[in-house]
Amino acid sequence: DKDHREALRAFVTALEARVPGEGRVPDAIARFPTEGLEAGSIRLVPESVLGLRMLKSGFMAQYAVGRAFVVPEANPAAAAATMEKLRARFAGATPVPGLGDEALSAQDQYLGGLLVFRKGPRMAGVANVAAGGDPTALAKALLSRLP
Repeated sequence: DKDHREALRAFVTALEARVPGEGRVPDAIARFPTEGLEAGSIRLVPESVLGLRMLKSGFMAQYAVGRAFVVPEANPAAAAATMEKLRARFAGATPVPGLGDEALSAQDQYLGGLLVFRKGPRMAGVANVAAGGDPTALAKALLSRLP
């Protein structure tokens, strides 16, 4: 069997020069704390982050405590409106003081423990937290990395 790595590398290099757009890693990738991050787990979710239509599109990453996510909105007002929709969706949610511009914590049969916060035009948080798990440290680390 022949090794075609060099030919493939040359092909990709030639192709890359012809593809429009930027050839760099999206800034959102750098938003995720590296401590506890499962290698290769950061993913773009083009629609319905966490299976929630109101979280239109964003990035998710897997950690031992749960799945962290960042969803950019058009502006702070749009993010505040999304937070209102989340409050309505998770009727038993409790406010979490001191985390971003506003935050809530909830339990959901599908998403497990959920901690969501808003910072300016971004929604972020941690979902799929097992019973007894505490997503606070991860949420604070994520918050500190948001502009």
